[in-house]
Amino acid sequence: MDEEDFLIEIVRPIGNSIKRPAQGAVIWPPLFTFEAQYKTPAISSTTAKGGDTLQTDQPISDVVHVLEEKTDEGNAQIGDVLSAFGSASFSSVLLAVAVMLVSPLSGVPLFSSVCGITIFLVASQGALGRKQLWLPERLLKVGIGSNKTKKAFEKLMQAAKWLDERTAARLPALVSPPASRVLFGICAIFGTLMPLLELVPLSSSLVGAAVSLIAAGLLARDGLIAAIGLLILPISTIIPIAAYSAIAG
Repeated sequence: MDEEDFLIEIVRPIGNSIKRPAQGAVIWPPLFTFEAQYKTPAISSTTAKGGDTLQTDQPISDVVHVLEEKTDEGNAQIGDVLSAFGSASFSSVLLAVAVMLVSPLSGVPLFSSVCGITIFLVASQGALGRKQLWLPERLLKVGIGSNKTKKAFEKLMQAAKWLDERTAARLPALVSPPASRVLFGICAIFGTLMPLLELVPLSSSLVGAAVSLIAAGLLARDGLIAAIGLLILPISTIIPIAAYSAIAG
């Protein structure tokens, strides 16, 4: 019996006495996720220096593909999407949530706020260098199924493939610690602003696009793409700031 089987045998009696999490739930402590039994990732991931990466030649496209498949399901939840990447894939999860903001789902009332809270939780834990992701169960149960996203994800897939074809190992220092943790921290800060952006149409999508580029850079180990996202991020807040100033004036 190896170490993993031994640990599972020890915790199973404890786990049977409590309510088991939904399939693929990402909760704390990680010991009770029963990943050996429940987790069924659609794409495999591995932890690299400074962050996670996917074992594929098209990591960005794969994230969008998983989103497209999950949102086609009428009863899909955020937890269904995030569990596909595993609880250690911070960049993948961050990218998935940010891409949702670029999709028509951002037009759903309060959905941008939910994504902003998720971005804050994911990015702040990435900034702290945690090994496993924690998200509240209530957040994972938010529904994301929609029949209006098919065409949007087709366009997003084209953009993802375009990025995948042009990613390369550039500016590695920017996507490795400690700089990568700073990027996560910046994304976390902008995630907290998302509830305020609900009042200004398209503003949350602009921030989502910028965070998507940063996450894509971290995922593909391409510091140049992350730098572009970093430059766009403050620009994406100009529209809502101008709108609030106009209202206040």
